[in-house]
Amino acid sequence: MSNQSADTNHEEDHTQVVTFQIGKEMFAFDIFEIKEIIRVPDITIVPKSPYFIEGVINLRGTVIPIVDLRKRFKLASLENKDRTRVIVIEFEASLVGFLVDMVLGIRKIDKHVVQKPSTITNTIDSECTKGVARTEDSIIMLLDIDKILHDEIE
Repeated sequence: MSNQSADTNHEEDHTQVVTFQIGKEMFAFDIFEIKEIIRVPDITIVPKSPYFIEGVINLRGTVIPIVDLRKRFKLASLENKDRTRVIVIEFEASLVGFLVDMVLGIRKIDKHVVQKPSTITNTIDSECTKGVARTEDSIIMLLDIDKILHDEIE
């Protein structure tokens, strides 16, 4: 019984994330926020939408807005889109899709290595993240969906 308690406490020290790439940087969403990951379907443009909304898709009868994270972070368009994917997330009782360059996989991150984003570093780090995980082999920016959708990057 004590071993089971120890395992439960150990699990609470970690979080699982889905990592993905935008440009040369690695980002992540908490695995529990993600509904599914799909190939990029046909996207319908929506006039007068914010600059970072690529348009909408029809996913099994549900219309989902698609946020282009490259546009949101003010990065140049990707030339080769073969590995581009849409990460579908449930946010405020709705579904939202996020275009990413490439999904890398699932990682377990020790919560103790997650630091608050620095306001001195780049604007993506400070404006749209809820934390930065520094692991042995990489730096992973944990994105804050609310900030991506509602705050304006300077």
